[in-house]
Amino acid sequence: MPLKIRYTNGAYAGRDIDIEDSKEEVRFGRGLDADIPFPEDLTLVSHQHFGLRKEYGGYKFIINHEKPVFMNGRPVLDGQDLPRIAELQLSGPNGPRLKIERTDAYGANQLKTQILGSADNVASVLTKGETRDRRTSRTLGLVAAALIAAAAGGYFLLRGTEEKVAATDAAVKQTSEQVAQTQQDVASLKEQIPGIKEQIASMGAPQDFTAIIEKVKGSVYQVAIELPSGTLEAMGTAWVTQMPDGSKVMATNAHVADLYEEAKTPKWGSGRLVVIEPKGPEFRHFVVTGIKKHPGYDAWSEWANAMYAKMDAGTIRSVALPIAYDVAIMTVENPQDLGEPLKIAPEADMESMKAGQPLLQIGYPSERVLGTDVSRPEPNTNSGVIAAMTSFFLSSDEAADRQFIQHTAAGAGGSSGSAMFNAKGEVVGLHNSGNYIFIQTGPGENDYERVPSAGNINYAQRADMLVELMQGRAEERLEKVYKPQWAAAEARFSKAPDAIVKDLVTWLAADVGGMDKVSVWKEQEVEMTATEALVEGKRATVFEFDPPVGKIYLFLAQAMDGRNIGMSIFAKEDNSLFGVGARGSFFSAYTIWYDGPLPIKVVVFDDYGGDVASDTRPPGKVKLTVYEGPMPTQ
Repeated sequence: MPLKIRYTNGAYAGRDIDIEDSKEEVRFGRGLDADIPFPEDLTLVSHQHFGLRKEYGGYKFIINHEKPVFMNGRPVLDGQDLPRIAELQLSGPNGPRLKIERTDAYGANQLKTQILGSADNVASVLTKGETRDRRTSRTLGLVAAALIAAAAGGYFLLRGTEEKVAATDAAVKQTSEQVAQTQQDVASLKEQIPGIKEQIASMGAPQDFTAIIEKVKGSVYQVAIELPSGTLEAMGTAWVTQMPDGSKVMATNAHVADLYEEAKTPKWGSGRLVVIEPKGPEFRHFVVTGIKKHPGYDAWSEWANAMYAKMDAGTIRSVALPIAYDVAIMTVENPQDLGEPLKIAPEADMESMKAGQPLLQIGYPSERVLGTDVSRPEPNTNSGVIAAMTSFFLSSDEAADRQFIQHTAAGAGGSSGSAMFNAKGEVVGLHNSGNYIFIQTGPGENDYERVPSAGNINYAQRADMLVELMQGRAEERLEKVYKPQWAAAEARFSKAPDAIVKDLVTWLAADVGGMDKVSVWKEQEVEMTATEALVEGKRATVFEFDPPVGKIYLFLAQAMDGRNIGMSIFAKEDNSLFGVGARGSFFSAYTIWYDGPLPIKVVVFDDYGGDVASDTRPPGKVKLTVYEGPMPTQ
């Protein structure tokens, strides 16, 4: 019989497709061979999501257990009958919906088939199986009674009942076959139950976190700076956790823990850092007495800054490096009076986290939001899903290295340190940052406002980094695991020397009107032997130039042994600083548009990080190449 299929939502809403009775299989998906197609960008639907197979009297579903389909709110089973009218939804409540109606196959002069019953769902199949078993027991009991009566009544009764016994035997045989079929059905359903549960769990339905919130919110505290006057300034979020020795501490971000020392400065009137419990009537303040940050936090910051210096020099490709290892613990006065410690998820559970899984965030957003009264805090809650699990280099890598959680649970200033919970109510991460757009509001350097990006991608640190800090393993892992990863990443990001030169010369060519207009004006190779007062006494070499006017010059210095160098350019007449090239890499470059005569000194120096007197390395050799091209006419 033909099918009429209607899209009831989405891009194709209201569109009807008729499937002829001759069609043996109907395919649904984004693939090119789909009979019922969906837009290519609708990734909730797979290329071969499900199908319908024609059989005598109707159609049966062809279901892939990894691609859920729901009919009237229930998951569809493979081989399940398609009823006369069905409402389908693919991949859960956010997926596309369809209405399917079986229509009459022949002309109006044909008799319609009598509808004997509707398709069974899981519950009705199990119920019917139990009913068949009870009917079988009653039938067998009647057969046994008939045989006993035949034996007692003699030959006449037996002959009189032969036909009845034969009929009963046939009934018993038929019923036995039904019992066997029912047992097979039940066995098949038992095999499918785990898959059904997985489909339901992955259908993307909104997670109800009510019970979890009520259970855990009393252990999530407001972090504030308390001025000598008692005035409170909201700063962030922390939550109660338990150390291996059983003592209670507060968990938060490392950048929130940094406020412990900052609160003591004159900027805050020599105040102190406190955490405030979200429980009345006391709303007790606990004074922070000490902090311990993950050692990777400051080490990563130093390494990332070095990477950005090399990006400026053009020696590594541009990469985005987020804040990393941003976890810390804080000790407080009277820790025994803190709330119940929150449970941190097992490491295996955190490593298995995937995009699409729900997350709950509990904390104290306060930046330009109507959040909470800092003196009587009530934690705010919001939920989202994991957008991606990556390393701090924003790549998938191994599961153990995917410690950077990208998520859609919105945050704001003050959310830092918020506990991130999985569906079991276990902490899996600490929210620490988000994407913002900076809007200039005045002429000053600090005259700006930040607003969340419409992309709504926010970030959290996976909680196993907090666990290794609490267990005293963080320092060892920093040296043996994390720093080797950073070195490998730097090697992956680095460009070959010839590629660096080509890129820099390409930018010059863009300014002068083409690569054919670029040429080498000067090239020298010398050692950096003498100290130079113009660059704070660093070992250096000085080049003096008085180039022709009306050209653009690219001064490109390269350390021949790979050491870090820098470049500073001074006016020869009075040694006033004219320009500074990039530092922190083995290349340094600077471009000058010469529209007037200006003799210059180009000082290329060894950018050694310590005291020059303690540098026992031999002098480094550098090559300075000056490229030129015509200045474009106005």
